[in-house]
Amino acid sequence: MNKFEINIGKLECAANWPTWKHKVTLLLRGSANDLERAINGTLKKPVLSDNDVASEEARAAYEKALKKYHEIDCAAQLDFNNVNIEIKNNIKYN
Repeated sequence: MNKFEINIGKLECAANWPTWKHKVTLLLRGSANDLERAINGTLKKPVLSDNDVASEEARAAYEKALKKYHEIDCAAQLDFNNVNIEIKNNIKYN
């Protein structure tokens, strides 16, 4: 993954909202995980339907998808909390 830096700066109400939002969006899109989808709510938790419960293959696919979902969700929460904590500093992601 490429290394990049972005100085997001402090959110100053409506004064710098468009710029701040744009920089945070770039940060999320530039992450290795699917953080943007996790933050904006388009990442959906997988569901195992009643029809698929008996199928070994369907359960294995569900477990794999659920594990990936939890990895992305956890990374998004941790990374976004770091953004909130370090918002006034230069943020570096490798």
